[in-house]
Amino acid sequence: HVQAHDEKESLQENESYFWTKLWIFSWFTLLSLTQAISWNTFVPLDSTVQAVWGWSPTAIAWVANTANIAMFIALPFNAVAVEVYGTRGPTIVCCLFLFLCCGLRLIPIGFEVWFK
Repeated sequence: HVQAHDEKESLQENESYFWTKLWIFSWFTLLSLTQAISWNTFVPLDSTVQAVWGWSPTAIAWVANTANIAMFIALPFNAVAVEVYGTRGPTIVCCLFLFLCCGLRLIPIGFEVWFK
């Protein structure tokens, strides 16, 4: 009787573990797909940014490279957050940042409109 109870708990833990893995995989896939779509859609921004904001090609390249620098700075904090809070919280925060960045790419106005 005790062995049947232990097996039932083990099955419940395995099922819970399965749904957790599925949740993480689903969100990771959604975020990766969103990132790929946004880069393939909005990356050729050089001409738009030059026309709207008047940035030089050097400034545009520098801004594009800051994403890599920001990733290296944020990676240790994200690793600590995963250890402390689990995977859901940091994944949701990353998701919000990704959607915020995609939304900012859609704004076709200059900074002078924002800071009058």
